[in-house]
Amino acid sequence: PWVLKRSQIHMLLDYAAKDPKGSGFYTAMHFCNILKVSAMEKVRNAAGEALVCLLPQLSLEQRNDVSVELLRALEIEGYQYAEYIPDYLGRAMLYLQPKELEEILDDFIERIRVSSSQVNSLLLKTLGVAIINYDSYKENYPKDQHFEARKARIMGVLLNGLVNYDTHVKQVAFGVIGSDIFGSKALGLREKHWIFSRVAKKLLTLISDSTQEELLFLTNSASLNHLYRFISDHIFETGGISVPRPKRAAFFPGAFDPFSFGHKKIASAIRDMGFEVFLSVDEFSWSKSTLPNLIRKNIINMSIANELDIYLYPEHFQTNIANPGDLSHIRTLFPETELYL
Repeated sequence: PWVLKRSQIHMLLDYAAKDPKGSGFYTAMHFCNILKVSAMEKVRNAAGEALVCLLPQLSLEQRNDVSVELLRALEIEGYQYAEYIPDYLGRAMLYLQPKELEEILDDFIERIRVSSSQVNSLLLKTLGVAIINYDSYKENYPKDQHFEARKARIMGVLLNGLVNYDTHVKQVAFGVIGSDIFGSKALGLREKHWIFSRVAKKLLTLISDSTQEELLFLTNSASLNHLYRFISDHIFETGGISVPRPKRAAFFPGAFDPFSFGHKKIASAIRDMGFEVFLSVDEFSWSKSTLPNLIRKNIINMSIANELDIYLYPEHFQTNIANPGDLSHIRTLFPETELYL
């Protein structure tokens, strides 16, 4: 009976906690196996919670082995089993050392590029759990110098899901951002505002508003509801909400036929100098036969989705930098910002 199995899990946890160097690692791997294959939801959840409780008592190498084991388990056949893993893998990752956490994030990014939509969805949900619990990482590793940059990087991976060619992945990505993160009761207004101030403009440029994909439209609506609720709560509690503006903006025009890795490195380097970068895509080129304008823009969106402070320039503001009138107009669009070409 499941009650007996759950009791045995608690007994195993108590036993391993008394001698973590002796049986801790083997018990943790046993919990991983239960989490992967148990037919009872309550047994799986009990094993997952016990695993998270046991992780702090394991060695750094053992924690890494457990995280890798759970990461591999996301690819097992049978979504009814794998769907429970993100909630525990997302928390287990936060016990890794900074270097190992960076490595597993690299692994996530690589897997997202080549995996099926089902595995992609599980990877994105795992990152959502990691974001919700991320502040605990500062307690585990108080000397970590890349705490905020890594948090922004994780959010960048989630944003990248919004431009995936698979509608289901788009749906899950925005569901994680809107419903899971901004709808989370575990995060306070301060933590949500930190995230909002960095991704709000990205969301405006990346969210698909097509009513032709009805399910995506409805999912986006549900996620936006959580965002609107956060904005209302923040305004009610603090009297306002602000998104910081960089003091300098870079207007970067070109045909981008196609947008290359070199273009991306240039835009990133400019951004890292303290600029907000706007890529303006020419509709056509006098010197060559370009790909259709929309295709080039879609390539750019897929390439820069995870790069904060790099945006596509709005297409309804047509700007010819050889035209003094256009240059004067673009200057008026950045009234409080130093504008560079």
